[in-house]
Amino acid sequence: PNANYHGTDSFTYRATDGSLTSNTATVTITVNPVNDAPVGVGNQYAVATNETLTVAVGSGVLANDTHVDGDQLQASLVSGVSHGTLALNADGSFVYTPAADFQGADTFVYRAFDGQAYSAQTTVTIIVNNPAVVQNNAYSVEWNNVLAVDAANGLLANDTDPDSDALTAALVTGPSHGTLALEADGSFSYTPNDGFHGTDTFTYAADDGLPNPSVGTVTITVTKINHAPVGLNDLYTVAVNETLTVDVANGILANDTDSDGDNLVAHLFSYASHGALSFNTNGSFVYTPNEDFQGTDTFVYKVYDGETYSGETTVTITVEAADEALAEEEDWLS
Repeated sequence: PNANYHGTDSFTYRATDGSLTSNTATVTITVNPVNDAPVGVGNQYAVATNETLTVAVGSGVLANDTHVDGDQLQASLVSGVSHGTLALNADGSFVYTPAADFQGADTFVYRAFDGQAYSAQTTVTIIVNNPAVVQNNAYSVEWNNVLAVDAANGLLANDTDPDSDALTAALVTGPSHGTLALEADGSFSYTPNDGFHGTDTFTYAADDGLPNPSVGTVTITVTKINHAPVGLNDLYTVAVNETLTVDVANGILANDTDSDGDNLVAHLFSYASHGALSFNTNGSFVYTPNEDFQGTDTFVYKVYDGETYSGETTVTITVEAADEALAEEEDWLS
């Protein structure tokens, strides 16, 4: 029979002698029930020192016990608590009062009964304790730097225990964007991942030596320190009465740098004095010298990374006779 099945089952057959076959016959099998013992599962509860723990049926000792036959279960006490008083009801509900000022773990043992069989002995643990009062913490560090926090300013510095128990810090979940070294006294060091800036968190337990310690959250803000871009002066040449057109690839930003890798734009601060300038923030520009002007003209710009400007950067344009400009171009090409 299938596991835990009881009742009737049947099959049919025919007999044959090799030439003729009989009519159909039915075989009925009765599977008699055999009681399966219930299975008890241990439980753990918590209550504050000098307080009474009242547990209803829905959360009682039988709530997680099982019985494959589906019989209604009852709780039968085997041995009582050692550090308080216990009233256990057959439906699994109970009331527990710890002894005055007791803190620690207390236990009692019961068996689940289905009317015919008992489960194995099952232990219930009750933690009597006033857990630590934990305060969340917040710190900050500049990116690509290490945050080192001593015990005096550490995680446990603002945590308290109502029972004056000594507390130790234990990591629960680590940070997502860096590495952490946490000590039992609450001191720690945190190193953000290279280039990361933003918020990172981890959680810790303030452990007073008893189960179910209080948990706190630590938030670390990793701040980005912006470095100003660096603009380098530029030189261009154009022939008299000709127009100088400079694209992005050869523009004024092509040789400028930013150590943070930010996107750069150019902002004009002073126009050319001897010609017309059409200036683009991407570093390209068009310059047309005044008619017959020959000499040097300049304009000034600054590089901007979205937060900070570079110093003033000068672009010098030499306007010279056509043959001189051509010769310089040929020298450059050679």
